[in-house]
Amino acid sequence: MLPQRHLKNLAFVSLAIVGFLKILFAVLIQVLPGKTAQPWNLYHAQTSSDWSYLFSAWDSVYYNSIAAHWYPPQINPLWAYFPLYPSIIRLLGLAGVDLRWAGVIVAIASGLMSVVAFQKIAGLYLSPVDAFRATILYFLLPPVFVFTTVSYTEPLFLLLSLLTWYTHMRGNETSAAVLAALTALTRSYGILIVAPMAYDMLRLRKYKTLSSLALPCCALVGWLAYAFNQTGVLLTPMAAESTWNTTKALQIQDSIIRFFAGGGTEGLPTILRYWSVIDVGVAFFALIALLSIKVWKLNRTLGLYSTLFLIAFSVATAFFIPTFVSLPRYLSLSFAPGIALRIKRTLLFLAITVALSALDLLAWWLFLFSTVFH
Repeated sequence: MLPQRHLKNLAFVSLAIVGFLKILFAVLIQVLPGKTAQPWNLYHAQTSSDWSYLFSAWDSVYYNSIAAHWYPPQINPLWAYFPLYPSIIRLLGLAGVDLRWAGVIVAIASGLMSVVAFQKIAGLYLSPVDAFRATILYFLLPPVFVFTTVSYTEPLFLLLSLLTWYTHMRGNETSAAVLAALTALTRSYGILIVAPMAYDMLRLRKYKTLSSLALPCCALVGWLAYAFNQTGVLLTPMAAESTWNTTKALQIQDSIIRFFAGGGTEGLPTILRYWSVIDVGVAFFALIALLSIKVWKLNRTLGLYSTLFLIAFSVATAFFIPTFVSLPRYLSLSFAPGIALRIKRTLLFLAITVALSALDLLAWWLFLFSTVFH
């Protein structure tokens, strides 16, 4: 049993471990094979010392575009992205920070702060050692490790949702509502955190505090109203999201519907071309579902939050097939299942840690140099 003073420092041990691995893998990727100038990479290396391409690919270009030029006055794929993250990048840019690095700074800082915030929350439900192990395993899950490192909204979303929950658990509902509003302005599904907060308030008969939850709801409605005013399209983010449904995606969607509706198998060859992506997506969905069941046993409120994520993205994937490729990323940013990643046996914990670390390096490489992980 560790002394109490050492237990208090475990969150910073987790931070040091995760931070060290991010730096180590950034160095290792430099010597692994792969072309830096990929078509989906916003910043390919201009010199041997330019590492910016490591952190900016795929969706990074859209956040950068919004930060530089804001949203267009008509329906456009950019409207699928919520405003808080690019707004912060824009503010840093006005202060003289290069937009390329502004996005990276916000993402990495948010990702590292999330490690400490997660462990503090896990400590509310687990012993200090179990909270430490759950934190390490959660932040070494490949989607969490990679997307709390690169220039995406996920690190900011994770940090804000963790701070929202931690503040809520401390009983400061006004601050929690403000943070929930910011969470909702970071990702569309940020509003989901309102449900477990409301459940807690009702369960504890804190009826007067329920009104504070109007703030995140108003923030979301306000953003949708602004988008409608600019584009004339109702529910602009959803309409923008639908633009990603290519002809191939619609064919896959139609094949799936026909298979489940009437057993039609003519579309299966098209679907099975993507068997590797399907296998990974289904496996990760199953993992999060299993962890959600375990979370229910720890805390019903966290179980509710985790289950809402699963339902929301099951529905989203049915309507927007391209989101299936990103399903592991979306589901992993619900922090609640991560709290169930506690392992008592030390050797098993160390073995899984090593295995996940190897997968993290591979996942980061795939993010930069392939089309199957983004």
